[in-house]
Amino acid sequence: MAEASRRRKRKGKGKGKGKGKGKGKGKGKGKGKGKGGNREDPEPLPVIPDFGDIIPGSQVVAPVSTQYVSPTLSLVRRGSVCYNSTLASLQQNPGKKLFGDQGYTQNAWGGIFTYNVYRAQVPTTLYALRQKNTTKEPNAYLSPWFSTSFYNPNNSQPLTWAEYSNSIAATCWNYTVAMKCTFKKETSFVVGSGAWRDTSIKNMCHFPPGTGPHQQNIITPQTPAPSIMQWIVDPKGSQAECCVAPVDYTNLPASFHKGCEPVDFGLQSSRNSVYRTERDYVPR
Repeated sequence: MAEASRRRKRKGKGKGKGKGKGKGKGKGKGKGKGKGGNREDPEPLPVIPDFGDIIPGSQVVAPVSTQYVSPTLSLVRRGSVCYNSTLASLQQNPGKKLFGDQGYTQNAWGGIFTYNVYRAQVPTTLYALRQKNTTKEPNAYLSPWFSTSFYNPNNSQPLTWAEYSNSIAATCWNYTVAMKCTFKKETSFVVGSGAWRDTSIKNMCHFPPGTGPHQQNIITPQTPAPSIMQWIVDPKGSQAECCVAPVDYTNLPASFHKGCEPVDFGLQSSRNSVYRTERDYVPR
């Protein structure tokens, strides 16, 4: 019995030894071979910032109601590369002013209060009022703010300067130029409902309430209907074809009846820094 017990102990000892040795050697050799040899580290992928880090407020401002959006636009998924790249193209201009002149935490300063990113499925023409491009205002035509039309959306009548300023764009500045831009198919835009503006705030406006050019008056507050879409896009970076004409203050569409002077964006420096990936979304 004692001899049998000793044999069992020796047998168990040998088993444990063999198992431990085999496992240790096998693992050690395998790992050594796998990690050894000459190899190059893969090139790191470009860092795409979260969209909330690109423009303050972009994570908390609500999506625009789809019932107000043109059927010629396709929705871009929030947080996608195209989505982030579109916001990045607007990071410097308008930057935080996208959601109001003082940022998304301050009401009464215009901007947009809902938004999404969309891509145009067809060439799209948009309109705006601008200050004249001069030595004093060399980047006036690079403003990224546009509207759908110079016609009243309720009755299809031509808008006046005051109607456009008060009910469409919520602006109160001395705009003397009408601008028309055609954007290529696949251009991406930020699109949203315009936020209200208190034009009585000191030093906000060129024209305080009750004043304006050519018998046109600014009102307060300016409260565009949520169905009125604001389009925000860099006209130079998106390779838009734009032209300008002197404003007809009582009939904005008539501003272009006597011609429209093409804008050469090549003569103007870009006001926005663009992430590398944004190049993928410039229409060809």
